[in-house]
Amino acid sequence: MLPFGRALKATTVDAIRTENSVHHRSQLTDQLDTTTLLNAAEQRRLRGGGKASLVSCLLDEVFAAMSASSVHVWEVLAKSEPRLLWQRGQGEGVREHVLHAVLGQVNRVSADAETSDGEAITNWVTSSEVAEGVQVVLDLALPHALFDPQQLIELVDVLADLHRRSAVSVLLEDSRRTRELLQILARLHADLDAIHVATCLASDPAEFLNCHRISVARRHSETSWELVAATAVNHPDPRSDASRRLCGMIKAASHAADQDAARATPAPPARLIGTSDSPADAMFNNHRVRPLSVSGRWQDAEWAAVFEGLTDGAAVRSEAALNEICSHAALAFQNCREYSNAGIMSAFRRLPQAMRRRRMLVAGGLTAAAVVGLLVLKLDLRIEVIGTLVPTERIFVFAPEDGVITDVFVEDGSPVAEKDLLCTLRNEDLEIQLESIEGEVASTQARLAALESLRGDRSLTQSGMLSIEQAELKERLISFESQADILKRRISRLKMHATLAGQVYGDRLQEFLKGRPVQRGQYLFELANPAGDWELDMRIPEVDMRHVIQGQAEVPDPLRISFAVETDPEKVLTTSLARLSASTEVDEFGRLSVTASAIPRKTDLLHPRPGAGLVGYIHCGRRSAGYVLFRRMIESFQRGWWM
Repeated sequence: MLPFGRALKATTVDAIRTENSVHHRSQLTDQLDTTTLLNAAEQRRLRGGGKASLVSCLLDEVFAAMSASSVHVWEVLAKSEPRLLWQRGQGEGVREHVLHAVLGQVNRVSADAETSDGEAITNWVTSSEVAEGVQVVLDLALPHALFDPQQLIELVDVLADLHRRSAVSVLLEDSRRTRELLQILARLHADLDAIHVATCLASDPAEFLNCHRISVARRHSETSWELVAATAVNHPDPRSDASRRLCGMIKAASHAADQDAARATPAPPARLIGTSDSPADAMFNNHRVRPLSVSGRWQDAEWAAVFEGLTDGAAVRSEAALNEICSHAALAFQNCREYSNAGIMSAFRRLPQAMRRRRMLVAGGLTAAAVVGLLVLKLDLRIEVIGTLVPTERIFVFAPEDGVITDVFVEDGSPVAEKDLLCTLRNEDLEIQLESIEGEVASTQARLAALESLRGDRSLTQSGMLSIEQAELKERLISFESQADILKRRISRLKMHATLAGQVYGDRLQEFLKGRPVQRGQYLFELANPAGDWELDMRIPEVDMRHVIQGQAEVPDPLRISFAVETDPEKVLTTSLARLSASTEVDEFGRLSVTASAIPRKTDLLHPRPGAGLVGYIHCGRRSAGYVLFRRMIESFQRGWWM
């Protein structure tokens, strides 16, 4: 046992140490407020010139202010391994700690360990959601005396918000660069002049690719190149030293590629200094030389580009963007070449050579014969129409009143006879109104009976007043009875009966109608008689109506129609136009069209189905073969001529 004095002294020292620890913890807790940490991190970032991110400064503040031995921040995605975002202190972080993180909670993931100062260190983890399926996990090793769960939850929420903002900033930057790249590519394809394409390639992508200068050259002969455009240069001088040096680089790269192609074993192309990801590129100091051909080979290249990097040695800002721009530039140059070869002036330039060949004469003769044939020969002018096959006898069933369908006695394809019950509705408002009117009728009749019994016991004056009241009550009774009759008729209409013998057509009537509320005039289903005649319900485009009208005026008989039902497309049937609508309407696709109908022979139809689609052609007389074959082009030109 310790002596009493020594024991008292030890107890006093422990008490003072505990009191100092509590006081120190209280002071640090006041300093570890999240707002205070953020303000300190912002001040640290500003002192550093704004180069460091706010997250990095905040972690430095947390590491220093909380006396933490380590700080690890993880990003956890669904069905993927955790990724370490930031860390402070010793150790690379333990991935297994992430498994113990729970949203809105702080969990201990390791036992207390003592430092050299005798202070207990504990690992705590908590997490916060950045987006759906994305979380940020904070793994913090700090003294047990400074542990504050609410403080850690607020801290991880702040880190998640900062990470979310950083991700959004990256997405916005990528979107901005994508828009700029699309604009550059659009300007490359905006013109079919090769000089314009070269000028755009030399000027527009320079800032985007972070290049000091872009030079574009054209192959002058098999061994010589000519500089056409350069960044910030309107008309480059081909005799200047800079032009000769650039053309020399292109010539050396092309010559090296030719030598590599001639070898039995393929070797990489000329790379005098540096390397490149593109197999056709050549590097000369800080200059990248690339052929502008669709195939990417120097043997096919008529154009080439030299990309000169910045003074700090950075070649380009984005390798993928460089490849995209070069591939589109090569395609633009190819389009310019094809357009130049297909132009009228180019054809005239090649005409003397072609005339010296007999093949040109044969081709000219065939062309002349074809033109004469198109003008002389006559073909059937057919106007294409799209429609449906429907029965002639059919009616659409609509809801007679507002209400709820209580029973449906038919299904799709059910045969019905005339006056068969189809379905019943219930309208509680009509029933309540009928009960109210019947109550008024009963009370009025009772009042009339009472007046009749009182009339003999009254004086003449009172009898006259009673007669007036009786007349009013009789009028009211007549009005109530007429209202009751109207309500009864409306209620009787809630039992819907078939007005046509045939079949019911409607999709899943029991599921869609039974127990469902409907409004007055709402479409329910269709009744049709498939045993009767059928008709073609067709739509003629308004732009083709003039041919139909002209065809009707030329021949006295109805126009012939050939059609094929989509359920039996191999069989082509014929009929004649029966009816043509007098007005133009807008169809379900928003186009102007005219309704037409025709009656086919029932014996020609094989298992007809109501609503089956069909494609038909209205024969509108005979026209020249050229007009029939190129009618759409001619009509487009005619409409554009008057614009």
